[in-house]
Amino acid sequence: MFCNQQPFNLTFASQRIFKESSNNIDVLISQIGGGFPTAAPVRNMLANGNDPRSGSAIYSVMIDPIALCCGGPPGNRTVYVLEDYNAFGGLPGMDMLGVPVTFV
Repeated sequence: MFCNQQPFNLTFASQRIFKESSNNIDVLISQIGGGFPTAAPVRNMLANGNDPRSGSAIYSVMIDPIALCCGGPPGNRTVYVLEDYNAFGGLPGMDMLGVPVTFV
């Protein structure tokens, strides 16, 4: 994914269905070259929609990389979504998804 450091829409559809439920997400952006995340533009975001077919949570938010410390020079980064959820049986769970992004 390429990003010209303009605000971009991040949409995340949770895969939690049946006896699991999504609670919230955090979004983290790594340093140049994919190092440890240093910017967290979104914390504890609640779902703002549901998939009509599965009922799973959908999150959608505008991310402005310029407003973050990672909005500096172009380079490769990773956008991470950390999802807090209730697992089967009500136990707490956390899952992470990373997508490589190139800021140009």
